[in-house]
Amino acid sequence: MITKLLDFKTTPLETNETYVSAWHNVDWANTCAAFALADQAGTLYIEFSNDSNTVYAGIRAVVSANVENFINSPAYFPYIRVRYVNGATTQTSFRLTLVAGHSIH
Repeated sequence: MITKLLDFKTTPLETNETYVSAWHNVDWANTCAAFALADQAGTLYIEFSNDSNTVYAGIRAVVSANVENFINSPAYFPYIRVRYVNGATTQTSFRLTLVAGHSIH
């Protein structure tokens, strides 16, 4: 399997702050995954696009405080990005990772 790190963020988010990565071209990949760990609850998204401008589809996962959560998905579209929406309390620790990969079946 070939895996590429697309995004990595460790700067904590403020109350109700949203982090949105740049769009990443993954037309070479057949799978993608996002991982999040924070000391406050929030929501993790992988978003998909055909043109790197418009979100056409997305997958979300609720992240509980101090519990790592992830989304693993086929790479449905040629572009993906990760988005994280923090909850009602400012974070003091945060880790967000987006990867894509290609495996031969």
